[in-house]
Amino acid sequence: MVQKLRSVALLIETSNAYARGILAGITDYVRQHEGWSIYLPEQERGGTPPRWLSTWSGDGIVARIENDEIAMALKHTCLLYTSPSPRDRG
Repeated sequence: MVQKLRSVALLIETSNAYARGILAGITDYVRQHEGWSIYLPEQERGGTPPRWLSTWSGDGIVARIENDEIAMALKHTCLLYTSPSPRDRG
C-alpha cells in the first residue's frame, strides 16, 4: 500500500541559530520517517504573513509565531499548526 505524503509548510526564518536548530530537528525527523513533503519558503523574522499562507492546502504548518499578524493569519487557515517556541504559544 502506498502511503499518502503529508505536506507541511515551515514558517520559520533561518537567520539565527535557534531557528536553524528547529529546522535541523525537523530535517532529522523527516529523514527517519517516510511520507513527508516539506515546504520551506524564505521568511524574515517578524515579517508579515506571506501571501501563500491564505491558500496553503497542505496538512499543517510549523511556525515561529513572531507577531500578532502571523498568529491571526494562522488561525484563519483552519489548518493544524504548532509553534516550536514556548513563548510563541501564548
